[in-house]
Amino acid sequence: MKHLNARLLIALPLALSSVASALAQTDYFPGEFSDFFDETPQQINVTVVGSGDGTLIKGLASYEVFRVNADSNAYNELKSYLLESQITPAAVDGILKQLVAGVTTDDACTGKLARCLVSPQVNSAGYVFDFDYGQLRIFVPSTSVKAEKTEVEYQSAFSESNALINSARLYGYTDFDGQNSGSMSNYTTIGLPLGYLTFDTQYKTPGNEFDLYTGLYTVDFAGNTLQVGRSRYNLSFNSTDLFNTGARMNLDGAFIGSSRNLIKGSPESHQRIYYYAPQLGQLEVYRGDRLILSQVVSEGQQFLSYENLPKGVYEITIILKVSGSTVLTERRQVVNNNQFSIPVGEFDYVFGAGRLGDYDLGDGPISVDSLMADYNNYDRNIVKASSTYRFTEALLFGGSATIGTDEQYLQLGGSYNFSEQLSFDFVHGSFLNAEDFYQRGSLSYSGMFMDYRRYEYDAQNTEYRMSSHLYGLRSFEDIGVGISGQLIGANAYLRASYYTSNDVVKVSSAVIETQSDSWSLSGGLTKSFDLGTLNVNASYKDNGSIDDDSRISLSWTMPFGDSGISAQSSVYVNQDGFDRNVNYLRGDFKGDHWRSNVSAGAQVFSDNTVMGDLSATASTDTDYFTANSYGYTNDRGEKTLTGGFSSTQVLSSNGLSFTRDNSRSYAHVVASTQDEDFSPKLKLGLSKDGRYSRRVNVSDSASLLALQEYSAFDFDFDASGQNVELKRNRVHKFTYPGTVFNVAAAVTELASQILVLDDIFGNPISSVQCLGDACISAEPLSDDGVFRVNYHKNADFRLLSRKGLCIYEGKANDAKRKVLKGFCLPGLEQDGRDKWDKSSHLLQGDSKEETLVYLGQFTLGKDAENIIARLNNQNIAFTSVSVAGKQYIYVTDIHLTSEKRQLLQELDAYVLIKDSELDLLTLLDNQEGNDA
Repeated sequence: MKHLNARLLIALPLALSSVASALAQTDYFPGEFSDFFDETPQQINVTVVGSGDGTLIKGLASYEVFRVNADSNAYNELKSYLLESQITPAAVDGILKQLVAGVTTDDACTGKLARCLVSPQVNSAGYVFDFDYGQLRIFVPSTSVKAEKTEVEYQSAFSESNALINSARLYGYTDFDGQNSGSMSNYTTIGLPLGYLTFDTQYKTPGNEFDLYTGLYTVDFAGNTLQVGRSRYNLSFNSTDLFNTGARMNLDGAFIGSSRNLIKGSPESHQRIYYYAPQLGQLEVYRGDRLILSQVVSEGQQFLSYENLPKGVYEITIILKVSGSTVLTERRQVVNNNQFSIPVGEFDYVFGAGRLGDYDLGDGPISVDSLMADYNNYDRNIVKASSTYRFTEALLFGGSATIGTDEQYLQLGGSYNFSEQLSFDFVHGSFLNAEDFYQRGSLSYSGMFMDYRRYEYDAQNTEYRMSSHLYGLRSFEDIGVGISGQLIGANAYLRASYYTSNDVVKVSSAVIETQSDSWSLSGGLTKSFDLGTLNVNASYKDNGSIDDDSRISLSWTMPFGDSGISAQSSVYVNQDGFDRNVNYLRGDFKGDHWRSNVSAGAQVFSDNTVMGDLSATASTDTDYFTANSYGYTNDRGEKTLTGGFSSTQVLSSNGLSFTRDNSRSYAHVVASTQDEDFSPKLKLGLSKDGRYSRRVNVSDSASLLALQEYSAFDFDFDASGQNVELKRNRVHKFTYPGTVFNVAAAVTELASQILVLDDIFGNPISSVQCLGDACISAEPLSDDGVFRVNYHKNADFRLLSRKGLCIYEGKANDAKRKVLKGFCLPGLEQDGRDKWDKSSHLLQGDSKEETLVYLGQFTLGKDAENIIARLNNQNIAFTSVSVAGKQYIYVTDIHLTSEKRQLLQELDAYVLIKDSELDLLTLLDNQEGNDA
């Protein structure tokens, strides 16, 4: 009866709910069911699925609909709960608006309400309302989940292993007729315990001129970078750099800005897409129809890190599967590039003060004399502040203010990525004290692009001012449009540009402006065929008052197999018709560290004159430098020669080193060895910010490995396939500019010996251990007692097993014998006197059945024969093995008379348990103590 009542209690609500649901679909229902459809106050547990426990809300509910009154206590409690559940304010407003109107279970829910999982729409929540259990479950899309503020950790501002790094470039030119020039450029980084110094200098001839382009002290601390000093070029900090494009912002000053240089982990790891998982499930991320990420996620608030997504701007589809059903399907735009490195809802900034650098007026449109007085009196001290904010995934927007003594320059601009193919940048700046302004923009769509620049300068105002210094003394407008891609199987491009400027002339006290403009159109196509490559280029330029210029070139290049020899014939046509025909025979040759090209040919001009010429290039690179040269001569006596050389010098705790690779941080890598006759060859694996980067070869010759600055590297030496011992095979370092880390491994060449080991009864030994510093490892090669022992060359070793100490024929380090036969015998570890007195009690009682008596080791010959004869005289059963001139004798007789025991006592025999296994740790400690 009790069981029947229980079943009725369970079945009755289910039956009523089915009947009520059916009646709700009609316009008629019996009066006794009307209470199901009347709206009454009810305590309902409202839960955001995946966020944990919900909250009890007293709202208005019928059997299928739940709602709350606006601005009621229930409304305010729900709002607080949703905000605490990390739902965005905009999504909270949307959910509350729906709850005020009344929500029902989504149509997609067709099974039992308690088990139903709903896939919410983008920017719209899904609902499951269960009147019977007093529960409302809210399913929210990832777009409605607020990004969690994570604690950002930073590397230390202090660095070690500081060094001086100088990248030098030499260049020389001569025409063998008095026109000679040369230059030496140096980019120097000096690492300091806190920060680093950088100097960019150049010395050139003729004129013996020396220029300092950059002299800066830079220090990074937490999420900031401070730069103090001189820079002829625009300083680079973060996404606010977009306000410097096009301006001559060379400065002497001090600036501080936000930075992600010292963030632990990559900056991308702090950009995330948050979502709620209702249960344990599988997350799949698609780019188009390609699966790019798959991972198991737990219940609750989860996130998808940009660190695990490819670089670029594109759309992804996020699919969350739970219990075989898809509960979340969303399309999200991802902007994962350097410009958009700040997370959504955060900002970059730069602030500082300085003095604008000197500006070479050159051949300005207004005579230098008329401007010199104003220029010399111009106050170039400024304060500059810039900031950008990432409003959404695709939108970055900000502003900048440059303030002088009497002038202000304000800029607004940003970047918007509409999709993977379409992006837009725009900056507008106005000078408040004048009518001058500067603006630029760029638009790109797939293979198409458009660039735009415009600068309006009031030339009638002849006073030298901030706009003059930043953008020049001439108004201009520049528009460029282009497209590149594949056309009928060929690489093709097309570009059109328009440029106009206002030239200014000062006559007496009047300023006269004249406008000049030009536009050009150029295109090209390159297509490969089986016999060669066709290249077609065409250009047209309208220079306004100057004659138009048009050119067409057609070139065919045909290689002669794989010999490196090719022939090239080109025809050039201009607006006047045929211009010239060029025919060359070329040879390209290369080796491991060099490359050269030789071209010989002739040009036929439109006036039927012919000129022969010869040119050659040669370049080489070693581990320490790169060099190149170019020479040209023709039959008219003209000849030129240029040459270049570049190398980086590194002065560190390891002394002075050279490398061809240009970087500001290096690893000094070496595999050292004490053996002069051994040259190790290792592999070094590099992981950057936790991800595999590359593998390089390492030898006993030290080398410099260029590293990307502000990155965490793991260095892992690998000696696979080589019989060597490695010490310190893994290193972790964070790179700062001006640092050189020592990444070294001590490598010892090992010898190997194969041993076949049995116990006293001929059974194979299963495992052994080494004894002694010289022995590195003992690895089993089979299950029948065959081992390979790796040990230091010219050193000895000993082996232990649970059956006892191991002995073998010959010496352990006998390289002439490939295989040694040996035995692991019990009792050998026992020495000293009175062994019989200490162990003979084992022969008492039942235990004597399991005993074995070790007599000792005896020299083969009379020594061993005498012992064996005494044993035979007493009819004592025994066994023995002979190894390396010694015979080891064990008594196996368990029926020992008093006479036999007397003999064993005289020999001070050692009694042990036959099948006992020794404690290797205890045995190892005892043996090492004896060796000491």
